[in-house]
Amino acid sequence: TPLIDMVFLLIIFFLVASFYVQRGENQPIELPAAFSAETQNNSQDQKLFITVTKEGLYWIGGNQLDLELVDIQIAEFKQRNQHLLTSNSVIIRGDTHTDFKHIKPLIRICADHRIPFFSFATGRK
Repeated sequence: TPLIDMVFLLIIFFLVASFYVQRGENQPIELPAAFSAETQNNSQDQKLFITVTKEGLYWIGGNQLDLELVDIQIAEFKQRNQHLLTSNSVIIRGDTHTDFKHIKPLIRICADHRIPFFSFATGRK
């Protein structure tokens, strides 16, 4: 039975690890704190998480991308999820030490693709 327990623990570990990779939370960043932060529903099916590190690197789904590929990913996401763009389906996870010059292009890309709603991930104060 110890072998079966070990197999179950490994299965659980990989399930949890794959969940964080899908959400794009595999990059360790310090989210900015906000007094008015609201908890969003945990339905990750139709959301695009874009992580911006303090060095200005862009990550989507565990892959580091340059800004041109981020643009393509957002366009493809919009095409696949046209009916869901009334909610905050694009979530930008920027490190608290990220310069705004790395966030501004993401806002511009969302505007260029006519994505009306996006949000910034924050922690609570």
